[in-house]
Amino acid sequence: MKKTIFAVLTFAIIAILSACGDTNKETEINVEVKDITDTTAVLECVFKPVKSVSYDIEIDEVVSEEYSEDMVFDLAGLNPGTQYKVVVRTYDKDHKVVEDKVVSFMTTGEPDNSGR
Repeated sequence: MKKTIFAVLTFAIIAILSACGDTNKETEINVEVKDITDTTAVLECVFKPVKSVSYDIEIDEVVSEEYSEDMVFDLAGLNPGTQYKVVVRTYDKDHKVVEDKVVSFMTTGEPDNSGR
């Protein structure tokens, strides 16, 4: 009986410690998509550099210039009812990637399936 209780307690402690490890990880940038419509979205990037000095955003394989402060991006000309993936990548002073953040969102409305 004592071995069973010890095994259960050991398992519980390992599970708790594993879960706590991820919550303490510092993030270099917070990304939030707001105000989504049929053809627009607002992307807010809050930059909290620890190791990084800049970041860029990538949407549909188009990469922005690099930024070093908090920014709000107005994304326009999007297609209605379409899923988009935004990658925000931070860089250190040697231009090595520090962190990648991926945020997905879907525009409102019905997709245009007319084949134009």
